[in-house]
Amino acid sequence: MNPAGPNPSRLDPAVRQALAMATNKSFIIETYYRGLADEGSTLIPSINEFWHYEPTESEKWNFDLDAAREKLDAAGYRYLVEGDATRVCTVDSWAYQQGLVLAEKPLKYHMLIREEYPEEKLIAQYLKATWAQIGVELEYEVMAESKMSTEVYYYTYDTCIWYWSSDVDPNYMLYCQSKLSWDGWSDNKYSNPYYEENYTASVAAMDPAERRVFVQNCQKIHYQDCAFIIMANVYQTYAWRTDTFTNWGDWDVTPGRSMDNFWTGNPLWYHIEYIGDGGSGFDLGSAAIAGAVIGAVVVGIIVLAWRRKKKSTGIEERPLGQ
Repeated sequence: MNPAGPNPSRLDPAVRQALAMATNKSFIIETYYRGLADEGSTLIPSINEFWHYEPTESEKWNFDLDAAREKLDAAGYRYLVEGDATRVCTVDSWAYQQGLVLAEKPLKYHMLIREEYPEEKLIAQYLKATWAQIGVELEYEVMAESKMSTEVYYYTYDTCIWYWSSDVDPNYMLYCQSKLSWDGWSDNKYSNPYYEENYTASVAAMDPAERRVFVQNCQKIHYQDCAFIIMANVYQTYAWRTDTFTNWGDWDVTPGRSMDNFWTGNPLWYHIEYIGDGGSGFDLGSAAIAGAVIGAVVVGIIVLAWRRKKKSTGIEERPLGQ
């Protein structure tokens, strides 16, 4: 959302909304995530039922290439000559009128992709082909996530495919899309005065029902702005043993128990119980097994620390606190 980068015409909400309508989320999930995801919509995942806001049918940016083309036409992004492959900004477009681009600037965008996640390269290839059908050209660049993180926080890029990990409480995700998080945790420098007003009210509200109204308002505003096109809420995929440990709990009912949760005191680690393997002859009390269990927990913590992307240069992040 920063007025920089290769093509600032992306700052026009109509352009982003058209791109959202040209993104088939269900196809992406079935093809590239093998069905192991829910369709994304707003900032708080749908599994967090109390806080999540689900757009109404009239609010949704459903996959519709014809509607996307009509939106770009109406917003002043048209073809110079019949038969051209890429639309351009005309004098009727918001991007030109705001002085962000010159007339006849093509709707051509650059996308950053992480090399560590090959499915994201495949998704970029799909988007390149699909967005071309509405007259938008996309070029992508694959790089190491460490380099991409540096590029993103300079705020001089067009688009990228990345991920967020959400806490059980909505404040973290909402904060990261507020102006308060610029030059720190915000990766897209999004701002909207109505979003800021509702976010501030959500922090001040002490009654959960009152706070829920402000939290959902934030999600609705952010979704309409298409600051993110949230493609998928990817499932946690784990295997665990029930012959040596028990009391794993129901992760659907209480997702905060799972190993993929980042908010300080994850209760799963306090509740699982060692029951041993009757045929092994080993006991948790032995030093060897105790060392192995401690090692496994430490590895788990390291994995969590690695998976949650660092938002601020020079600050060491520790998922279980200092």
